[in-house]
Amino acid sequence: MQWQSKSRLRKDLKESLWIVPALFAVLGVALAQIDLAFLDGHVSPPRHWALSSETASVVLSAVISAMAGLTGLVVAVAILIIQMATGTLSPRYMRIWFRDSWQKAALAGFLGTLAFAYTLLHNTSERSVPSFGVALTGIFVLVSLVVFLRYVDRFAHLLSPVALSAYVANAGAKVLTSRRLAAAELNAVVSGEEPGPAEVLDRQTALAVHSDRNGVVQGADGPGLLKLATRHDCVLLVRCPIGEFVAPGDTLVEVLGGDPPPSEDSLRGRFLTGAERAFEQDPSFALRIIVDIAIRALSPAVNDPTTGVQLLDYIEALLRLIGERELADRYELRDAGGRTRIILSARAWDEYLRLGVTEIMEYGSTSVQVTRRLRALLESLLESVHPANREAVRVQLGLLDAALAEEVHDVARREYASKPDRQGIGGPKRLDGLGTGASSQHVSAYQESRLSS
Repeated sequence: MQWQSKSRLRKDLKESLWIVPALFAVLGVALAQIDLAFLDGHVSPPRHWALSSETASVVLSAVISAMAGLTGLVVAVAILIIQMATGTLSPRYMRIWFRDSWQKAALAGFLGTLAFAYTLLHNTSERSVPSFGVALTGIFVLVSLVVFLRYVDRFAHLLSPVALSAYVANAGAKVLTSRRLAAAELNAVVSGEEPGPAEVLDRQTALAVHSDRNGVVQGADGPGLLKLATRHDCVLLVRCPIGEFVAPGDTLVEVLGGDPPPSEDSLRGRFLTGAERAFEQDPSFALRIIVDIAIRALSPAVNDPTTGVQLLDYIEALLRLIGERELADRYELRDAGGRTRIILSARAWDEYLRLGVTEIMEYGSTSVQVTRRLRALLESLLESVHPANREAVRVQLGLLDAALAEEVHDVARREYASKPDRQGIGGPKRLDGLGTGASSQHVSAYQESRLSS
């Protein structure tokens, strides 16, 4: 349960709006007490810092009123941003808004400064004037205002579909990189063999661990599960992929062998569930958000194919990162002795590719910009992804041809819409087509098969 508790605590800290501001409010009171006890109580301020009790009270009262008003303004701005973003971009924008550190910093600065100033005001009298504290209050106000301006600037820019997609794509790229490093440490082995390895076939199911709550599987403790399986000499079949919804009674993991098998609580505590998918161990969620924004831009109500084309840039970046190694729908994690300990399902390359292009192809097949950019994306993937993943790209190219043949009946217009263009319409041709390397031969092979069919 320790891993689950720590993960849930980190999740709550990231998604909560009140924890960090509340801590800074307490910190503000503590700093004010330190100032009163050690600075204003024992150190004489410079003459130009000296204030009368009336002046100090007026300044501190003004700061308290201003910080309370600005806190309300941050909340009002946040509500306005949420309404605009969820209505025009994606409801999944809420996860980004809750987790943004600049928003928490703005609220923390205002509440901390308010608590600091209020504590000083409470201890201000004719005999005790916190001149150092008033000066520090001015510094805290200035810092808080700078943080507030940075917060407003950041979210104003994130209201742009392209800027938000860049942010999400970067988050997805970090997840993919961390997953690869973790897999390398755990000796992850791609396995396309069916059925499982010999050391698994001779084991009987000793225990099935079921979910005790509703929720989406947001993460799993791979190293912890591996240690449990090794310690109990068993094999764990993980039945719930990351990002999948589970209801009470659904199987999380099956234990094969083990004498005795691990306890249900120890296994259940290695999985983290929540109300919605999260980025940490689910790179496809980043791809899902960008696709959602793109198909909303391509809807007849919005009709903004240029935005759809720009978002395809970031979809391509993520698909390249995913497709540069061979992917399977099942993986094995092995212990230090090379014995299989965990078997889990995962998304294969064609599932990632379909997620990235299928809906955009469906909603954008009548837009010349979108079809030209899609073809450029797919032909680029045909050059850059792992050889084992190229057949799935060729399938999508064929589906794009079929969609154009169905939607665009004019031959000349269909021929124009079928040409690759990385900017949709009007993009310059790349010079890499002059080479005769293997990558260009893959595109040529596809084009020849397309003409012959």
